[in-house]
Amino acid sequence: ALFFNACTGILIGANSSNNLKDPINSIPKGTLSAHLSTLGLYILLFILFGCVGTRSALTDLTVIVSAEIAWPHRWVVYIGIILSSSGSALQQIHSAPFIISSIADDDMLPRIFNFLKGSYIKSLAFTVVLICISICFGSIDQAAPLVTIFFLLCYGGVNIACFLLDYLGSPNWRPKWRYYNKLTAFAGTVLC
Repeated sequence: ALFFNACTGILIGANSSNNLKDPINSIPKGTLSAHLSTLGLYILLFILFGCVGTRSALTDLTVIVSAEIAWPHRWVVYIGIILSSSGSALQQIHSAPFIISSIADDDMLPRIFNFLKGSYIKSLAFTVVLICISICFGSIDQAAPLVTIFFLLCYGGVNIACFLLDYLGSPNWRPKWRYYNKLTAFAGTVLC
């Protein structure tokens, strides 16, 4: 199974935490509300597509079912896919260099990546190079497993870091979100 990273937009609040007025309260509330609203929308879409399509139509990978039933014309869906994909890509191109630069500043990358420290421009160029390499695959079906692995490793790393900081009783680890529990962080690690 492939993990489709449509949920990367959910984490844009965490990626842009330096721009938020109150990140300690805004990130957990925003992330959770984004997850719940996305989950609700996906469940609603599953039900609606199940109501209007046959099993063979929904499992046929050569047809975009939503385009076939779109009103007033199928091009509405095609244009929406292009604009949505472009918007998501531009959003990630904007936030990825900040994350890469922060990781390099914390000395979490091998020494070969020291040139990324403290430089948004160099991190942006590095991001563009990574994007060009992924474009060279020529097919999203070839790039998707690699992207899946990176995203699951990223989410698993965040979860295991939260779990270990809590489990080991790190003095600088003081999560302020009242619903946080180290068992949910461990469950997230196992699921990733």
